[in-house]
Order: sequence, then structure tokens, then C-alpha cells
Amino acid sequence: MSYQYLCTKHQSTVSANPCGAYNWWLKTIALAEQAFAARDFTTARVFVGTAFEIAHLRLSLAQDRTGVSQYAERLAEASRLRVRVLTQLGLLDEVEQCLLDTQQVLAAVEANGVMSVKSLLLEFTQRARALLQMLGRADALLPERPIALH
Repeated sequence: MSYQYLCTKHQSTVSANPCGAYNWWLKTIALAEQAFAARDFTTARVFVGTAFEIAHLRLSLAQDRTGVSQYAERLAEASRLRVRVLTQLGLLDEVEQCLLDTQQVLAAVEANGVMSVKSLLLEFTQRARALLQMLGRADALLPERPIALH
């Protein structure tokens, strides 16, 4: 995934400083929620996009169950808010991409085997499938069952 909101310098900072990344994620989520509540969806888009990318980057670096669990949840939270913001802006193609990106990242985490994220994966697979059906692209990109759910 290429990053739209995190420049190379900030990607390095997020990679090197887990505590700082978490604090920045908390701040950007809070600012996104404030902007959303104020109906400033353009500003909310920037903050939640940043939070999404922070969570994505930290999740890609996580090596243990705790890190994977924390950042999978943070990615999901940012993705849920991002979908709401993008929907308000009428950017359904970006909503689709957000859902598919989230689904793909969670599928990779599940396949990696560090820990199970099946419930999150199922949630985002279903959300993406529903949007694709609504947009008339139900057969695009998503298999009927992306992983075996036990």
C-alpha cells in the first residue's frame, strides 16, 4: 500500500517509535471524530486517513500477538470511521478501496498466523462485498469466502 497522508519522514518516525505512533494515532482519531461531529468531512478525511496509515504501518511491523491485536483493532477502528467520512463526501470508490485494503491487510495477518483476526476479517469482507453489490460490481475482487472460518 502506498501512503497518501504519511510522508517518508513520518513513516520513519512511526516505524521507529511505537509509543509515539500510538499517541499520534490517538490524537488523529480524536481530531477526526471532532471534525466529523462538526461536519467538516474534508478535515476529518485527512485525520482519519493519517490514523489509518499509522495503524497499517505499525501492524505491518508487529511481531507478537499483543502488537498484532492492538494494531488490527486500531486499523479496524480507523477504517470504520474512514468509511463514514468518505461516505459523507460521496467518495464511494474510496470507500471501496478502504474496505478492500482493510480486508486484504487483515487477510494477510490471518494468513501470517501470529494470531487470529477472523472476526475483523469477516466484518470487512462482508462490508466490502455489500458495497460491491450495491455498486453492481459484486463479482469483482472478492471470493465468496476469503478464508476458512471455523
